[in-house]
Amino acid sequence: MKSVFNSPLWFERRTLILKILSKYDIKKIIDYGCNVGNILEVLINNDNYNEIIGVDCDEKVLEEANEKCQVSEYFKKYMKTSPLNIKLLKGNIKFADKRLLNSEALICSEVIEHLDSETLEIFPEIVFGTYKPKVVIITTPNIEFNYYFKELNYGKPNQKLRHEGHFFEWTRKEFETWYYH
Repeated sequence: MKSVFNSPLWFERRTLILKILSKYDIKKIIDYGCNVGNILEVLINNDNYNEIIGVDCDEKVLEEANEKCQVSEYFKKYMKTSPLNIKLLKGNIKFADKRLLNSEALICSEVIEHLDSETLEIFPEIVFGTYKPKVVIITTPNIEFNYYFKELNYGKPNQKLRHEGHFFEWTRKEFETWYYH
C-alpha cells in the first residue's frame, strides 16, 4: 500500500524557507512581519544564525513572539556553538529602518497581502534599494489555490479572500508581475 504524506501548507512554507536559507552562509536574518513568531521559532532552533531580528508593527504580537523566542537551556548548552542575538523590533515597512541594515536575508512570509497599495508600491525600493540583503524570501497566498476552499467561492462573483485582513490575493502571474516590475 502506498502512503501519501500531506503536510499542512504552513509546514511546507517553513521547511522551504529553511531549505533556501541553508544554501547560503547567512548569519543575520530579518523576519519582516514576524507576527507571533512562528518563523522565528523555527529559526532560533537552528545553529546557523548569529542574529535574528523579528519586526512587526503590532506590539501585542511582538509580546507573543517574545515568548516563542526563548531559547531552551538544553539548546544553549548542548547544541548552540556560537552566540545568538535575537531582537524583536516594532517597525513599519513603509519606512527604512537603520537597525535593519547589513542583514543578509529578509523573510516576508504571508505579509505583502496585508499591505495597502501605497506600502506595496514602496516595498521593493526599501527592501532591495535600502536593505539590499543577498537573499529575500517572500511568500503570499496563491489565489488559484482558493479553488480547494469551497467556502471562498473562488471564481464566482461572491468570491472571498482567505483572511479579512488581506487587501488582495494574487495568482502566480500577478505576483511575478509585481515582483519583476
